[in-house]
Amino acid sequence: MAPFNQAVNIKSASREEEGEYRIYTGTVDPDWVVGAIPNGGYILALLVEACIQHQSKTSHPDPIHVTAHYLRSSQPSEFEIRVRILRAGRSFTNLTADLYQQGTVTVSTQQIFGVNSTPSDGYTQSRGFTLTPPSSYARRIPLYTHPSTAVPQFARDVWKFKPYISLSPDPVIFEKNASNHPNRTNASTIGGTGLEWGAWFSFRDKGDEITKNSLPFLVDIFAGLPYLMPRSERPGLGIR
Repeated sequence: MAPFNQAVNIKSASREEEGEYRIYTGTVDPDWVVGAIPNGGYILALLVEACIQHQSKTSHPDPIHVTAHYLRSSQPSEFEIRVRILRAGRSFTNLTADLYQQGTVTVSTQQIFGVNSTPSDGYTQSRGFTLTPPSSYARRIPLYTHPSTAVPQFARDVWKFKPYISLSPDPVIFEKNASNHPNRTNASTIGGTGLEWGAWFSFRDKGDEITKNSLPFLVDIFAGLPYLMPRSERPGLGIR
């Protein structure tokens, strides 16, 4: 069993000058699965980590945009990631990164890397950006419930990795999805305000941190919109 930052451990197996792409290798951790299939966000994290390592000594070290195509199911076994530069410009570098298992590509990605740095003070002040709440009406945290009072509860049984994470949905936001909430469409409104979801997330292992390579995993475990609907509204959606 391995915490997330250990589960995304990969290593370079070639040098750039050896070919048109650089190879990174590792093993898909058997704990980061949904049922028996590796979590898609975790697999994408491996691909992003390969590109982060590839770009670490360049002028474009940060992932800016990632597009992924899942062609086949991955397996908890050894893999090879091939990273290739499509174009290196002044502001961005475009790359492809493909994950291979047993000689077959399972996931193909296109990634854009650049610089995701904190703006200079002059830029920040000229745009009015500040970490200080500009009004007494402004919330100091992005959710309604403070993390110190949030109750961990959202973890599906099929998530084998659930011992490594803590996920606490905000009950105030969750209540907005109720069928009798004012947000719902009725005879006097043009349309409802849709569905909302928000939660506090953390890794349980003290050695784990939320880093750039963990963002794909975080996105993938967001609650899907159909699951936010009351059970009375789910018939025909293929979920329970």
